[in-house]
Amino acid sequence: MSGKSTSGPSVAIIGAGIIGLSCAWELAKRGAQVTVYEKNWPPRGASWAAAGMLAPAYEAAAEEGAHPRLFDLCMASAEIWGAFAAELEAASGIDVGYHAGPTLAVAVDADQARRIADLREALDERGVAYERLTPDEARAMEPSLSEDVMAAMLLPSDGWVDNRKVLEALGKACERIGVGIVERKFLGVMRRTDHGLELESDMADADTILITAGAEIAGSLYVNETRSNRWDKGEHLKLSAFYPSLLCLSEVGGTMISFAAEQLSPKYAIRNGGEYAVPRTDKTLIGATMDVRAGDIHYLTHSGRRFLEIDPNVAPSESWTGVRPRTRDEAPMLGVIDKDAFVATGHYRNGILLAPITAKIMADMILDGEVSELAAAFSPDRFQTEAS
Repeated sequence: MSGKSTSGPSVAIIGAGIIGLSCAWELAKRGAQVTVYEKNWPPRGASWAAAGMLAPAYEAAAEEGAHPRLFDLCMASAEIWGAFAAELEAASGIDVGYHAGPTLAVAVDADQARRIADLREALDERGVAYERLTPDEARAMEPSLSEDVMAAMLLPSDGWVDNRKVLEALGKACERIGVGIVERKFLGVMRRTDHGLELESDMADADTILITAGAEIAGSLYVNETRSNRWDKGEHLKLSAFYPSLLCLSEVGGTMISFAAEQLSPKYAIRNGGEYAVPRTDKTLIGATMDVRAGDIHYLTHSGRRFLEIDPNVAPSESWTGVRPRTRDEAPMLGVIDKDAFVATGHYRNGILLAPITAKIMADMILDGEVSELAAAFSPDRFQTEAS
């Protein structure tokens, strides 16, 4: 754990997932004193139990009920991911496994084929490039595809990264630039005063608080409104009691499995309806973007074998479970909730993808008071009427 930098405005960040660490790194690069508070260090939450997909087209272009500007935000972040990865690798000395793309989208039944058709239509409307493939062309490109594939397309805009390497690299880059990391098992440590939110007395003073934690936001962060420095749980209320927009956050669980590289080794990231496969150097990850019952390894193994050639006698080598924060429009909250208090959470399926643009947006807000037209579309205020 590192010491704190000694110049510029001070910022306390609650949560050390990929969003929290990306924001910490960006703020510190711009001269802020940054301290990150995390329940478990090194972090092992949603950012760890992810596949690292960078998929603006597949995840956001044709999703019903999603925020109307989510695709724009995702594309803006995808465009800067290459530079973000290169700078992060230089700062940390760690290869983050960045692949700009392309990704293969396939279908093994009629419903999934309709999804691909809808995606093509959405990308045509937005002028985003893709390549339509026959099943034979797709299998020629990707021999690991099963014979059940009946439709396919290539998405140059969609890539992937090793999310665990990214977290490791961010931790190292933050350490080298002087970001303080404090492991604290209980994060409900704020009080609400006439001047806005403040940290409790046993934490370092900060000019600004940035909350990037996921599930903890609505469930376990408490605020003391009595202006007392004494901890008494009876005097504290959940953060969402003061900021109703946070009630729009929910938890979505998911399970992921892996097969060793000698058992399954695709060249590309592959999307099949709500399921995916993402290659690593030593394994291939298989998971689902939607809510899969925790620990449902049988489901993922079965679904993986629908679109991939996996030996039926081979079992997954590992499995993980994580929880992701989702808002009602599947887009993040980025903005002010009180005087000198900000949130950047609710990234759901796009936390890895949106890390670079979120870091830039929040640093612009906190240090320069600048809010772009795109950033303003994701203000927490959009849920105030709905939550009241």
